[in-house]
This record gives sequence, C-alpha cells and structure tokens, in this order.
Amino acid sequence: MTEGRWRTSPDVLQDLETRGGPFDSEAFRRAWIRSYPGWSDASFGAEMADGTRAAISLLVRDGAAESMPNNYGSVVTSRGWGFGEEEMRSFLEAACDACGASGLVARSVPVRPDPSSHHVGSRVGGWTSVVYLGRGADLAARFAFKARRSMRIAIEAGAEIEQTADPSGFTRLYQTTSRDHWMRYPDALIEELAAEGIARFFDVSLGGDRVASVMVLRSASHWIAWMAAQDARGREINANYLATGQMLDTAQRSGVTAVDLGVSTGMAGVAHFKRRFDAVDVPVLEYRIVSITERMTSTVGRLGRRILGRARRISRRSRTER
Repeated sequence: MTEGRWRTSPDVLQDLETRGGPFDSEAFRRAWIRSYPGWSDASFGAEMADGTRAAISLLVRDGAAESMPNNYGSVVTSRGWGFGEEEMRSFLEAACDACGASGLVARSVPVRPDPSSHHVGSRVGGWTSVVYLGRGADLAARFAFKARRSMRIAIEAGAEIEQTADPSGFTRLYQTTSRDHWMRYPDALIEELAAEGIARFFDVSLGGDRVASVMVLRSASHWIAWMAAQDARGREINANYLATGQMLDTAQRSGVTAVDLGVSTGMAGVAHFKRRFDAVDVPVLEYRIVSITERMTSTVGRLGRRILGRARRISRRSRTER
C-alpha cells in the first residue's frame, strides 16, 4: 500500500522494538488495549523510494489516533538528522490516512537526541526530566546532598528495598495516593504491563510493610520511571529517595543510557525532587495532523469563503455604482 511518498511496510515496525522506548513496544500496546476496550493498534511503518524508513506506535479510538494516549512515544527513522519538517509531516499524514483517523496527535521525547529520534517541525507541549547514565560512572556523586542524606535516613530507619515483577505492593499504595490525581490508571493496566515483562517495581519496605514504590517501564534504550507512590510512613523516612536512587543505580548497571523520570510541567516540587538526582529538562515534542478528508474540507472551506467574500465585494460595488 502506498500513501503518497510513503510505501507501507509492516516490517519497519520492528524498528520500534529495537530503537524505540517503552511506550513504543507492541507489548505496551497489547496491555493498553486489554485494559481500555475500544482502542485498537494503528501503528504505522513505511519506506520511501530512497530507502528512508520511519515508524510510529499509534493507538486509535473514535476516529482519533494518538502515539500513546496521555503519554509519548517516538517516531523512529533511519535517515536521522536529515529527517526534517517536510518529511515528518508527510510521514504523519500518511500514518493518519492509513488508519482512517480524522486526526493524529503524536508526542515524542528525544531522551538522548540521536540520528533516529531527533526531528523538527513540532511544538513543545511540555517538559520531562531525564537522568543520563554511563556504565562505571560514580552515579551517587552526582546526587544532591539532600538526596544522599534522605537515602541514608531511610536505610538507618531500617528500610529495605527490593526490585520485583510483582505489582501488588505498588498498586496497594497507588490506590490510596492517586485518588486526587487528574489521571488515574487502572490496576488492570499496571498488572498487564507487569505480566508483559515491561514493568518492574522498586519497593521499599519498613517492618515488612510496603511504604513506597517506583514503577518503571523498560526498553533496550532507556527506562521510564512512570509512576511512584508512598504512604505516610514512607514520607517520614524519605522512602521515595531510596527507591529512586536504587532504581537509577540498577538502570546504570543494566547498561541503559538514560532514565526518564517523567513529566513535571506545573509541578515545581516534583521537578525539584528530580533535579536532586541530576535530572535535566528535555522537551515533550508534539505534532498535530488532520486527515486528508479534513485537509480537503478545510481547503474547500477557505476557497469558498474567499469566493463568497469576493462576490459580496463585487455586489456592494455594483450597488454603489448604480
């Protein structure tokens, strides 16, 4: 199938698995669809005549497509730095038309900008916080004094930390702490992501009870600390600092080059917490596309308004001359 300059190629979707982030994986899409009925997978991979490849992870519902609802995926390309605004727009228009959506919203975070993930032609829709990692580097030395001290307080209080695939400790805490959140994810999605092997949890226990937990989503290129929760006992001993510090250390030892600590736009306190782990601000890039039908309707509408306006001016001039 050909969409203008782009030829649909399902094989290109594999690039999302090898070079994309956690939100780009087929496993994430499966978990989302099982947890949210009504969504379907509309991911798009294509090639141009010159061999340029591009892929985007998409979900669609009610005629609208998104690169992970309320989150962000990536547009993975083979051309890299030469993939400019024109190519990005034509690719996203092809993706929108291929899935039959009336519009498409794509959000992307260039966690570590490189030839396959850095693109132009977008608007900045927000900011996220990223910690860059290097195998063998002294990670703790980069943490602010407050972060190191808080981790020591938790350990001296008797806190223990465990990495686990069992979501139950996290979901128990999350059920309580997320009650006032504008966006609350169902336990079913968290459990599905754990079952798919994408999610891991860094649980902090005190006296045998879970008091804090950080949920991470993993990929070969980077991890995302997607959500965190702690109870009153956890706050008393700064347990989230211990969970976050241990998670970053594990990520570095695993060989990933970066951990995205998540969006902090409008949350000054959360952003400050992340900076204590040497996180830096990275933009969330947003692209908005309408379908060919909507584009044609818009064009016809503009032409119609121009013609009508000109007809009115001629009519007024004619009446004046009489």
